Amino acid sequence: MVNECSNDLFDTVNKTTTLKHFVIDMELKYFILPFEPINSVSCNVISLGIGGETETEERVKRIMPQCKFLGVDSGAALSKEFYEKRLGGTYVEGLVGAKNGIFSASVLVEKGDYVAKELQHFSFTYFLSKYFKGNLIDLLFMDIEGDEFELMKDMIDNPELYPPICQLNVEFHDSSKKTEIMLPLFNKLFGESSYVAIKSGFFFNQINKFHLINLKNDECLKKYFIK
Repeated sequence: MVNECSNDLFDTVNKTTTLKHFVIDMELKYFILPFEPINSVSCNVISLGIGGETETEERVKRIMPQCKFLGVDSGAALSKEFYEKRLGGTYVEGLVGAKNGIFSASVLVEKGDYVAKELQHFSFTYFLSKYFKGNLIDLLFMDIEGDEFELMKDMIDNPELYPPICQLNVEFHDSSKKTEIMLPLFNKLFGESSYVAIKSGFFFNQINKFHLINLKNDECLKKYFIK
């Protein structure tokens, strides 16, 4: 239903809106291009969770070479090399969630397997205060293996703690097993937050994927959504 309604949204809001979709290993992510000449506007991209794969970010960079990239990962092989060499980005090793502390995390290891480990996390607000120098996040990729539920809730409940985020690709993991957490969060996300889902998908019967856009921030509206 989200995808059906989004088609009407783009037809209604603006004929010139350009939605780019990137298919990487069957995973689909999106980015709406800015109205202004795409090589002359600022662009900040943040990746929470890299997983040794940067193809989506590389495609964004080919479209908008001026984009600045900031990524964090728990140490998956090749994440640092790809993020720094292919993107010219800033790579931080670690885990990001809503809070600082030691929590269980699902970590990518060899052969594409995930194992649960107790690891130090730092909050997204701390991460931004230490590593992000901009005033606006144009595109955020969030793939943090379960920590997304609490982080999204905090971003919705306390928007003043975060810079405006214009577009967000987020994966909600094991959602079928987390209905007690997921349903209240989705009520907040789609009823109270600044974000509107324009694309969605279900991956491997356990991951809900959404492309969200911020329709309550004037700068985001003017830059991407309403001309």
